[in-house]
Amino acid sequence: MITPEWINTQIGFLNLRLGIYQPFAGRDFYFDPTPGFYGFISQGSTSALNEAIRMLADHIIAPSSPRIEEWDGPANPLTTSDHDWSEQKGPPGMIHYDGPLRSRIKIAVTNKHTPHIMGAILAHELTHHFLANKWIGYPDVTEDERLTDFATVFLGLGKLTLNGYHPIQWSVPRKGKVVTYTYQVGYLSAREIADVMCRVCAFRSIQLPDVQANLTDSARGHLAAAQDAVVQHERRMQEEKERDARRARRRQKWQDFISRFRRRPKPTAEVPKPEPPAARQKETRTRVVACISCGQKLRIPESADAIRVSCRACGKSFVVAVRAHIGG
Repeated sequence: MITPEWINTQIGFLNLRLGIYQPFAGRDFYFDPTPGFYGFISQGSTSALNEAIRMLADHIIAPSSPRIEEWDGPANPLTTSDHDWSEQKGPPGMIHYDGPLRSRIKIAVTNKHTPHIMGAILAHELTHHFLANKWIGYPDVTEDERLTDFATVFLGLGKLTLNGYHPIQWSVPRKGKVVTYTYQVGYLSAREIADVMCRVCAFRSIQLPDVQANLTDSARGHLAAAQDAVVQHERRMQEEKERDARRARRRQKWQDFISRFRRRPKPTAEVPKPEPPAARQKETRTRVVACISCGQKLRIPESADAIRVSCRACGKSFVVAVRAHIGG
């Protein structure tokens, strides 16, 4: 299965190479394959198919259209009961480029199964012609074919490929038994074409109900499934976006908490301030006296009472009387 990312890449690539393609087409952007158109190409003649592919070229504003060559084989292989379909190994169609704006298309006779398949082949080969003349493509053959299938939708031929890329089955009696064949064209499946159409419609602001006309029942089913897938994808993307936003908020809260924690100063033990000694609160006054024994001078505090002093020199202990104050 292709991914939404792959589809968006191809939209960006073609939009870059083609510029703004048919900006005012609106709801008429897609070619409408009416029952009359399918009845016209079901004739199977190359003249009818060449006229049909010119109609498609005019719709996508192509400067020219390729020429469809005659093919060999029965006019309607499905009516030939002895036709061995297992031998049909070639591609549904082959385009040959003869120069600028000129190319030839060889369509395999096996593609005359249904007009829906034939219409899808015409859309695919015309898109090859259109892109080649604008030098748009990929070097890898398979990837280039996938781009061409994608571009049928991008250019407005998506209804043809969506109708014609659905696989078909039929049974043919042969030698007493019934052989069942399965046939499918395209490098993208019908469901993948529907996915592309949903996103191209969104890109061009086209409502899906406007493209429902002249689609087969299986094509409408694929388109409805693709629309549901788009809705579910958008819901998942919205849920993922909201989940990422919640994670971002939680991460930011945690970072803010860590930042506040790192800026906060570390707690330290408080050292009590020493109280000033009582002796320093008031200056102590002293006086000098002499030892009565050895005459050593001693400094003693001034006191209102007699105090006993011990001499440090001779050890004599004596009492110093209160000094008399002479009033004036």
